[in-house]
Amino acid sequence: MPRRAAIKAVVFDLDDTLYIERQYVLSGYRAVGEFLRTQGPGRLSPSPSQPGAAVPRILSHPATAVPREQAASRQVGSAGSAGSASTLAGSADGERSPRENDYATWMWRRFLAGRRQAMFDAMNEHFSLGLSQADVQKLVKVYREHVPTIRPLSDVKPLLKRLRRAGLKLGLLTDGYLPAQRLKWAALELGDFFDERAVVFTEELGRAFWKPSPRGFRLIRHALGVGHEECVYVADNPAKDFLAPNKLGWLSVQWLRRGQVHSHNPAPEGGQPQATVHSANELLDALAPRS
Repeated sequence: MPRRAAIKAVVFDLDDTLYIERQYVLSGYRAVGEFLRTQGPGRLSPSPSQPGAAVPRILSHPATAVPREQAASRQVGSAGSAGSASTLAGSADGERSPRENDYATWMWRRFLAGRRQAMFDAMNEHFSLGLSQADVQKLVKVYREHVPTIRPLSDVKPLLKRLRRAGLKLGLLTDGYLPAQRLKWAALELGDFFDERAVVFTEELGRAFWKPSPRGFRLIRHALGVGHEECVYVADNPAKDFLAPNKLGWLSVQWLRRGQVHSHNPAPEGGQPQATVHSANELLDALAPRS
C-alpha cells in the first residue's frame, strides 16, 4: 500500500479499539442493578399505572469486578459469528457472567441475544417494577455516570510503548456521551502515552461533530503539528470511522478483535478502511514506511 509520507502520528478510537466495549456495558448493567437494589421502592417513584409497585429484592450482592470484555450482540469475533449466552459469557480473557437471578444477568443475556435497544424500559416491564419514565432516565444517568471497571486489552500498553519509542505522536478521537467517555478514559489509565492536546471527545465539540465529521481529525492534526498524510486513524466501525480520515488523506486502519459490536457494519461510499489488521504486529507492519 503506497504512502506519500512516513507516518508520524497514530490516532486511536476508544471503544472496541483500546478495550472491548462490551466490558463497559456489563460494568454499567451491574451499576444499574446495584442502584436498584440499594435504592429500593422508597427512593424510586412508582408510575401512576402501578402505584404500589415495589422493586423486587432479587439482587443479593453488590456489583463485583467486571469481566475482561463487554458483551457483543450477534456479531462476535472477527468473523462476526453468533454464539449462545453461556458460550459468550465464558469467553474472552476469563470473562464470566454476573450471578444468576439479578437485573444485571437479565440485561446481559438480553444484550447477548442482540436485543440492545430500550434496555431499561424492557427491564422495567419484564420485572414489573412500575418505574416512571423519569425513573428510567435515572437509570440511564447511573449507567452513563458510573465509574467503570474496564481495562485495556492486553496488547495495548506494549504497543503504545513501542510507538512512543519509535518517536510517533499519539492521539485519541472518540464519540460518545460525556461524562461516560471521560470516565472510560480515566479508568483505562492510558493518558500518559498520549499528547493531551490530541485527546478529543467529539461530544465537547457538539453532536454535529461526531464522526464522520472531519473536525476532530483536523483539530488533532493541527495539535500534533503534522500533515494529514502523516497521520493514521485506528478504529473499529466502518459505518462512521474511516470516511473523514480517508477524505483528508490519512491512512485508515480497522483493527478487528474478537467480541467487537460494530466491526461488521457496512461502510458508506468512500468509508472502507485502507488496511485491516488483527494484531499489534500487523498494525505495526501497516505503519511501516512503504515505497
